[in-house]
Amino acid sequence: MAKKRSRQAHTGTVYQSQGYWWAAVMINGKRRRVRCASKAEANAERDRLVELAQASAGLRPSTFGQFRTLWINHIKAHRSFGTQTVYDAAVSKFATLDDIPLERVNGQQIQAIVDELSGRMRQQAFDKCKQMLAVAIKWGCLRKSPMEHLERPSHERAPIDPFEPGEVKRILAESEQSRYGAAIRLAFSCGLRGGELWGLQWTDLKGHELTICRQVAETSGRIEVKSPKTQAGIRRIMIPDSVAKALITRRQQAQDEGNGKAVWMFPAENGEPTRRSNFSHRDWRRLLTELEIRFRGFHHTRHTAATMLLNSAAVPIAVVSKMLGHASPKITLDTYAHVMMADFEKHRNAIDAVIA
Repeated sequence: MAKKRSRQAHTGTVYQSQGYWWAAVMINGKRRRVRCASKAEANAERDRLVELAQASAGLRPSTFGQFRTLWINHIKAHRSFGTQTVYDAAVSKFATLDDIPLERVNGQQIQAIVDELSGRMRQQAFDKCKQMLAVAIKWGCLRKSPMEHLERPSHERAPIDPFEPGEVKRILAESEQSRYGAAIRLAFSCGLRGGELWGLQWTDLKGHELTICRQVAETSGRIEVKSPKTQAGIRRIMIPDSVAKALITRRQQAQDEGNGKAVWMFPAENGEPTRRSNFSHRDWRRLLTELEIRFRGFHHTRHTAATMLLNSAAVPIAVVSKMLGHASPKITLDTYAHVMMADFEKHRNAIDAVIA
C-alpha cells in the first residue's frame, strides 16, 4: 500500500504504511516512531512524543505566553487557515497573562478578561482558552486547569429575520436571468449556506440529486476550499424542478461567459471560486436595493428556507434538519422553534378540544 503522509512542521509526523498508522518524532537527533492501530491513536502518540522531545530539548514552556505560542503553532499545523485565525484571535485576548508562570495563572485572572469582552468573542475566547489549558494538562505542562470551575458565558444568537414570501418571489423573478440567479433560487429552496453554494461543482449534480461535500471560505481576503465543519454537513439532497431548470440555464450561461470548462457551478467571472465579500457587496446588496427590500445578509435566505419548510405541514422536521446539514433535529428546533407559527396556530385550541 502506498504511504499516505501528513506532515506537520515542528510537531512530528503521522502517516499510514503497511496497514498501520505510525507516529514519528525526532528526539535528540534520532527518529523515534511508534506503530498504532488507528489514526486517532497515532495522533495521541505523536503528541506524547512531541512532549518528550520538548522536555529533552529543554523547550517545555514555563509561562502562559510560551505555551500559548506553542499551542497556536500546533493549531496551525493541524487546522485550516480560517480556523487558525479564529483560535489565534480568541486566545490573544489573554496576552496580558503571557509573563505569568503557567502554573500560577488563576481562574480569577481569566474570568476578569472574559468579563471585559462582549458578544460572540466572550464565549469564543472562553472556549478556546479552556481548550488550550486542557491540552496543557494532556501534554504534561499543567497539573490542573484554572478554568475547571468557571461558568461558560452565555451568548445571544443574532435574531432570525426571514424574507416574506412576497419578497422571495420578487427576488427570484428579478434575479432569474442573472449569473447568480440559480444560486439564489437554490439558497431559498434548499437552505444552503453561501460557502456551500460557492463550493459546488458540476460533478456534484446527478439528475435531481445534489451532493454537498465542500465549502469555500474567505478569511482575511484569502480563499480556502475545505470540507464542511461537521460530518452532518456532508449530505445529499433532492432539488426541486424549478432549481433543476435554473441550473440548466446556469450551464448555458457558463458557456456564454467562456467558463464552460470551469469545475465550479457558480464561479466568479474569472472562473475562480466566488468570494463571499464580492457577491455580498456587488450583487446581493445591489439586488435588494433595486427592489427596495430591506437589506438582510445572504445567510437569511437559509433562515427563510428553513422557516417556510418548517411551517409547511407536508415536510417533517427530520427532513428539514437533514437538508440544512444539522447534526440532529434538536438543533433545528432550538434554532427555529420561535418562528414555527403555523404549528402554534394549528394546535392553539388543542387543550380546549380535550377538556371541552
